[in-house]
Amino acid sequence: MATGHRGGIAAAAERGAGVGHGTEPARPADKASRLTVAAAMACESTCSARRLETGMKVGILGSGDVAQALGRGFAKHGHDVMIGSRSPDSDKLKEWREAVGSKGKTGTSAEAAMYGEIVVLATLGAGTEAAVDMAGPQHLEGKVVIDVTNPLDSSKGNLGLFVGTDDSLGERLQRKVPKAKVVKAFNTISSIQMVDPRVKAGKPKMLIAGDDPAAKKQVEELVKGLGWGGVYDCGGIDGARWLEASVPLWVRLGSQLNTWEHILQPELP
Repeated sequence: MATGHRGGIAAAAERGAGVGHGTEPARPADKASRLTVAAAMACESTCSARRLETGMKVGILGSGDVAQALGRGFAKHGHDVMIGSRSPDSDKLKEWREAVGSKGKTGTSAEAAMYGEIVVLATLGAGTEAAVDMAGPQHLEGKVVIDVTNPLDSSKGNLGLFVGTDDSLGERLQRKVPKAKVVKAFNTISSIQMVDPRVKAGKPKMLIAGDDPAAKKQVEELVKGLGWGGVYDCGGIDGARWLEASVPLWVRLGSQLNTWEHILQPELP
């Protein structure tokens, strides 16, 4: 790919159920309660899968290449999307709305955060916490928040991280909004490959990390709907440290390979 059309992280690099104790049989009320809980859990799982099939409302915080690429992809695959920005009526977002059609709209960061059943954080790493403040942390509570950000820093010449190894932007986001279900995803690939990725070996899998198993399952189903083969679960949200730390390596490889379409994947024997 031409270096003048770098997307996502390359562009960012340039810009800087429980069981009780004992053996006493459960009373009828207990059984009814447990059945109700089980039914509710089953319904939540089934309903989530059905919603992913028929389309969800996705709020995106950020309006750059990554945000727009993901917005186009979600809309293409049947989801309704709102991009949140300081300038929702800017020329670039007007062009994005025209390209996406009725599935896409723009608004403020707070409006996008309130709109989304799932919220995607797709800002530059340095602007992550400010973006959450503008959106209103209360609007993210209880929701799956997909964190696409990277703490890239090139102020010392070589590309590095301004947060790394003992912390991550993913963890900072989870601490900032503890009632949100943060899942790190999409941060190790360029915007060119985020939707319907193209590789010779078949459908690749997305590298993700997060503390909430149900949220990670929902993200897995979501990325499958965007053309991925599934996910590689890298553990709790502390796994974001290593997903983020892999990005400078990704950039170095891209420079050597003269492409920004490469995807880091384990090669199994």
